[in-house]
Amino acid sequence: ATTTRVFAIGAPDGASGTLLPLLAAVREVAPGLDLRLRQLLPAPAREPPGNWDAAWADLDARAIDLAVGSFGEIPARFAATPLREE
Repeated sequence: ATTTRVFAIGAPDGASGTLLPLLAAVREVAPGLDLRLRQLLPAPAREPPGNWDAAWADLDARAIDLAVGSFGEIPARFAATPLREE
C-alpha cells in the first residue's frame, strides 16, 4: 500500500484488456505504485517458441516485470502460472 515502485507488465492487446480492471483496483489500494502496461507481440517471421524471444529479452533486461500471454513453451529460467483457459 505504501510502495512507490515502478512495475511494468508486458501483454498482447487481448490480455491487456483483461488486465485493465485489475490495474485500476490495484491503484486504489496502492496509489503510489506506478503501473505500466507495454504491448508484447510475437515476431511474425519466427516460428514458436522463438517468436517470443523479444519478451524473454525484456524480462531478462528487467524492461518488464511480468509477461502475460499465450506463450506455449517457456524458457526454464522463468516461472509460469496459467491465468485462464479460452
